[in-house]
Amino acid sequence: MEPCNSYRDPHVQPEWAQFTRLAGDRAAILFEELRAAIGDIEGLREDVHFVSEVVGWAPRYRLGEITLFVVRILPGFLEAIMELEPSEREALLAAKGVSREIKDIFQKAAGNDSSAAIRVRLDSRSQVSCWTRLVKARGRLVARHAAK
Repeated sequence: MEPCNSYRDPHVQPEWAQFTRLAGDRAAILFEELRAAIGDIEGLREDVHFVSEVVGWAPRYRLGEITLFVVRILPGFLEAIMELEPSEREALLAAKGVSREIKDIFQKAAGNDSSAAIRVRLDSRSQVSCWTRLVKARGRLVARHAAK
């Protein structure tokens, strides 16, 4: 009998401490820095979400019904994933504060007429900072659309 992999079992939600242990010290520290940096976004909700049997469980960050991004926590590193519609991507490409590196990732992710998922490996404080600015810009964009 094979042991159950709780990160990929849709019926067994792992606890926060399990995620940080999985990541290792450096990635756990970066994850906590990310959480602290985005913690001031008004209305932001953090939960653990089952993505798929391949990905398993992952922390998810939402404003209302909109998922801003998901973080895959893997041994030794973090990967942040954000799905964007073309209009959101265009607005964020024009936003101040979004780094050139992130904008380059946007442009490589998909053509102008389709939605795209961007993936960024968060392996340094600099990357976490770039991602935080993107998340905050998208949060403002989502809040503006919700206010209409």
